[in-house]
Amino acid sequence: SGIITSYNSFKFKYGRVEARASMPAGKGLWSAVWLLNAYYKQDQPQDPEIDIMEAIGDRTTTGNHAYHDVRDNDRDGFLPIFATEFRLVISDFSQDFHTYRVDWEEGRIVWYVDDVETGRVEGDHVSDEQMYLLANLA
Repeated sequence: SGIITSYNSFKFKYGRVEARASMPAGKGLWSAVWLLNAYYKQDQPQDPEIDIMEAIGDRTTTGNHAYHDVRDNDRDGFLPIFATEFRLVISDFSQDFHTYRVDWEEGRIVWYVDDVETGRVEGDHVSDEQMYLLANLA
């Protein structure tokens, strides 16, 4: 396993993140490019995560995007984790380079693969907390 992160060098709120990559193929491999709350598990209420692209190595034509957040929709004090997920069919991510992108702004997250929109989340539950970038292979 390996990871690179911008935690110590760059944190941001809103913007565009784009990665051009060829993800590895192979059973047991899980590669990802994602954003994580810069103050995870401290006093921030949402602890959000934006998965720009997750690729499972033995499913080379399937990509995954997700937005994970914590919400108290019924105001009972219990904060369940919500996941909005998008599964997409792409040409073999291990054979070709693809451009994976997310545009994050107030109230909106939009995902793209090769400049084609592949998912969207909108609403007041979209995080306004600083995040940092991670890219990893597990």
